Amino acid sequence: MDQHEKNSSFDNSLSNKNAIAIAATAANTLLFCKAFSFIRCINLKNRPEQYDKFLHYAECRIGSEFIKKLKRFDAINGKEILVPSSLSSSLSSLDFVDDVALEWDTTQNSLWDRHVKPGLIRQMAPGEIGCALSHISLWKELVTMVADEKKEHEHNEQQQEQEKEQIVVEQQSSMLIFEDDAAFLGNGGNSNATYQILPKDWDVFYLGFSDRGERKDVIDSSVLSSSSTSSLSTSSGENLINDDTSSNLVVHIFTPTYGFHTHAYAIRKSAAKKLLHNLPVVGPIDVWLADNEWFGLNVYCSIVANEGYKHTGSPLVYQDRSMIVSGKGKSSVGQSGR
Repeated sequence: MDQHEKNSSFDNSLSNKNAIAIAATAANTLLFCKAFSFIRCINLKNRPEQYDKFLHYAECRIGSEFIKKLKRFDAINGKEILVPSSLSSSLSSLDFVDDVALEWDTTQNSLWDRHVKPGLIRQMAPGEIGCALSHISLWKELVTMVADEKKEHEHNEQQQEQEKEQIVVEQQSSMLIFEDDAAFLGNGGNSNATYQILPKDWDVFYLGFSDRGERKDVIDSSVLSSSSTSSLSTSSGENLINDDTSSNLVVHIFTPTYGFHTHAYAIRKSAAKKLLHNLPVVGPIDVWLADNEWFGLNVYCSIVANEGYKHTGSPLVYQDRSMIVSGKGKSSVGQSGR
């Protein structure tokens, strides 16, 4: 092969890689940018480096459209809530902080977490309190907002139809919530399959989760019929239809029995209202949700099949624990830690 042929081969290879990267980003854009009304990332103000790291992941894997839609949420610091400067640091006289109980029973959690003994009464850590209050604040924000994607009509005779559409928009408004240790997988094919097979009745959708127990009602993207269309749509009613059938990745969506983490999930306005109605949070927020079986909401998780630990599946969005493992730092928010 002469030099010209080598250069041509290299250029073609580079072009193919660029095309794959662009396609992956475009596919991720559909799921992460257009399927949900709002996007938030929880981050403590004294951890700007963690938010910068999240933005780097997002820019590389999702693209600039995601960054434009994303808004940072100033995480609530549990230490400041528990020990304001004017009060004693003793918690002996306190049962609740706002919408969070300060103690919780480990009995239910111990059935699924080998690190936890049953029947213990544990005190909430400051990070767990701040984490719960941050998520609660975002749920409250969602239920008081009107989605910015609602259609505007130019003619007065369309006002009645507009009002009907606004009702639908408000019912279907959703928020995609990240914690700042969330990191994205690189291949966009999993996103393509995900937004096709997610059931339309979803209330809470985990893009990152560590599940325990039986995976119920598994939906397999490999048996997706050619006539199927996306269950995800923008709040204006635009379906997100996948035309890419080239990916070999298989996605499973299932209803979890139990599990941990809240670093990446979407929630609908109606679901947020229900969770707020069931406050206070008792225990780490992920444990509280699982202990109560999500209060009857329709909950789904998505994984890339046959990947990850023991090939049990890899989440679309994983937790980057490298900072913790290396001892250089930790996430802004605290959960159960499993």
